[in-house]
Amino acid sequence: MKKAAAAFLLAIAAAPAIGLAHGLTPALLQIAESADGHAAVEWKMPPMQTPGARVRPVLPPYCRLLSQPVTTRTPESVTARWSVDCGRGGLAGGFVGFAGLATARTDGLVSLRLADGRSVRRVVRAASPLFVVPRRNRPTSLLRDYARLGIEHTVSSLPHVLFVIGLVLVALRRRRLVETIAAFSVGLSVTLSLAVLGAVAVAPRPVELMIALGVFVLAVEASRPDADRPSLLGRWPWVMAAAFGLLHGLGFASALARNALPQSDVPLALLSFNAGIGAGDLLVVLLLLGTWRIVRPLYSALPRWVAWVPLYGMGSLAAFWCWQRAIAIFA
Repeated sequence: MKKAAAAFLLAIAAAPAIGLAHGLTPALLQIAESADGHAAVEWKMPPMQTPGARVRPVLPPYCRLLSQPVTTRTPESVTARWSVDCGRGGLAGGFVGFAGLATARTDGLVSLRLADGRSVRRVVRAASPLFVVPRRNRPTSLLRDYARLGIEHTVSSLPHVLFVIGLVLVALRRRRLVETIAAFSVGLSVTLSLAVLGAVAVAPRPVELMIALGVFVLAVEASRPDADRPSLLGRWPWVMAAAFGLLHGLGFASALARNALPQSDVPLALLSFNAGIGAGDLLVVLLLLGTWRIVRPLYSALPRWVAWVPLYGMGSLAAFWCWQRAIAIFA
């Protein structure tokens, strides 16, 4: 199975690894519309952005500014609030979204509360940064958009992908793949739900450090020779999977709890986002197993040390992340 990791990890290593270890905070635009056509606008962005990026909200051109934006800053976000007048017709039928998402390499989340009592939620991306505010609400779009967001954040986060791969490698050696992945998913779901619902609050930087440490521990465990006496992790991989699943849940929720999930639709959005994360994890597992079946005949002719290269690369990258994130905490 180490050779399976070689093919899969080398493919991942071809991407800009550090760049993929991105944060999970998208831009958030919230608009509350009143019966007279006036609307309160709140625009929230993370304090750290891609150099040269200039994300800005887009409202219908007929909306008139009533008050100048007032900006407040916290360690977690930068928030601007102002009010507009969109006339008697309101926002329905107009374009809303963001400009500059492509440069910032992020998604945008739009939450609208219309004067007729309807709520509209959309996840917008660089390919389609604007959408027309519907005259009739579509609840299925919330499920689809947040499930897709969960999948994308899962497969595009290199620390998360490497951790799942490490779990697979360790679990297969003890024939406990299903229970290990299930334990990881349960642990992740528990803390993701608790954090988003406001039951727990943990600073994101220590959590990110512990996630990187988990990748390093799994790389070490996967590198142990099969003949060695199995460690506690090797004998009960599902225990560590559940424990680090709790951390990964906090990692995903640290940004979404503040800037993503609309409070009025938290249960539905949380359910679909969680399902998307699970689908992304399953995709990684199936891709790893499928890759192994394809390349297994080819690797039988290669030297034994080839299988160790990606595992040491995984451990080295995780050690770098640990150092980088520790510096961010104590600097």
